[in-house]
Amino acid sequence: MLALLHTYPNFIKWVAGHRHLSVITSQPSPDSKRPELGFWEVETPSLREFPQQIRSFRITRNSDQTISIL
Repeated sequence: MLALLHTYPNFIKWVAGHRHLSVITSQPSPDSKRPELGFWEVETPSLREFPQQIRSFRITRNSDQTISIL
C-alpha cells in the first residue's frame, strides 16, 4: 500500500484509525530526487476512545508555497 501511495505526487496525508493510539509518521519519498512523493501518515484512536470527538484537519497553502496541516 505504501509503495502505491508513494506514486501520487499530490497525496499529502493518509488518515487511519481504530488502533487505540495517536501516532503521526513521516513517510518520506523513496526517491530523494522527488521529495513530492512523500506524505504524512496520521493514526487516531477509535471515536469510542475518550475524548470522543470527530477528527478534523485543515490543509492550508502558505504564502511561501509550502503546505500546513492543522
